[in-house]
Amino acid sequence: MKKTDLRDFLDGSTVRAQSWGSVVERYRDIPAAAPLVRLAVAIRDCRYASLLFPVTSMFDIRIYQVPDTRFSRECLIVRFDFEKKEFEMEYLEHHEITPHWKKRCSIEESFSAFIHFLALKNWFPVHEIPRGVWTCE
Repeated sequence: MKKTDLRDFLDGSTVRAQSWGSVVERYRDIPAAAPLVRLAVAIRDCRYASLLFPVTSMFDIRIYQVPDTRFSRECLIVRFDFEKKEFEMEYLEHHEITPHWKKRCSIEESFSAFIHFLALKNWFPVHEIPRGVWTCE
């Protein structure tokens, strides 16, 4: 597939969001994915979960602002680096626009970094939480 064909495919591909519960279930039985499970549970249980629409791809969680969208639409990609034992969060406005917003953080800071992203990009009003906190309450 040529690069332009791939771009057309990505631009036109539609994805349907999963529930946060299904994201948790997808990774629950994989011991190395425990940090992803912990983060997905924290997001599932926070007050913003109903406004965040996840799509999993291997060990990436793509988070969109709408439940049914094009794959290439702006999203936050959350990845866990199994070797370094840290998260990487990358905001893609469009697959051809660089630079992207990126943040690497520890497991303990992952949820507060995620909330910081929501506040920074103003997807909807959020209350910032202190670094390392695991709840929005």
